[in-house]
Amino acid sequence: MSSTVFRYALVYNSLALLLRMGRMSALALFLGAVALPILGQDRPSKSAAKKTQKKGAAPDSASILAGIKPKADDGRVLNLDFEKGDLSDWIAEGDAFKGQPIEGDTVGSRRGDMKSNHQGKFWIGTYEKASDTPTGTLTSIPFQVTHPWASFLVAGGSSDLTVVQVLEVPSGKVLVQANGVESETLTRFGLDLTKQMGKQIRIKIIDRYNGPWGHINFDDFLFHESKPALPQ
Repeated sequence: MSSTVFRYALVYNSLALLLRMGRMSALALFLGAVALPILGQDRPSKSAAKKTQKKGAAPDSASILAGIKPKADDGRVLNLDFEKGDLSDWIAEGDAFKGQPIEGDTVGSRRGDMKSNHQGKFWIGTYEKASDTPTGTLTSIPFQVTHPWASFLVAGGSSDLTVVQVLEVPSGKVLVQANGVESETLTRFGLDLTKQMGKQIRIKIIDRYNGPWGHINFDDFLFHESKPALPQ
């Protein structure tokens, strides 16, 4: 006989005996002190229910995308998220990146169907200062790959002339190339750098197209210990 069946049988037999004896006060005492605690063993406690719910809760976006900021050889954190408010650790050529980085969501203020979705305060958006006309490149200083995965935010035009490239150093080989989908809303792009562990890379942001959607948006390059679970 299972423990559950046994407990219910015990309650039933005891209750029947008390009813035959007409002892109502004893019956009330029995229900409060014996029957309910016995039957309640089948129900999880509030603390157990809370533990179960917590264990099964979905992780928040911050924990999913937690990353490591790349560092220079001297140990300082590189300005690959532009949170210094300038282009330090980058080399600009041409006119497309004049006046960069952009502060705040200038996309949302000029159109209601999109937002910048940038991280922190600053980001790169080559349309925001002089629309699609200027062209140029923005290239980071070299830095070492210290983790097997990386990610960054990208948006803008879909042309092969408006792209973000991750380059091998010193060969200049393009390891990864990403561009936008004709949307201003930055989306995170992940890349596997396992084969580049311990090697040097650099980031190159390219805007060489001055037609419609001739611009590129970029922000927040990060390393990751494992493959990042990117939002769908």
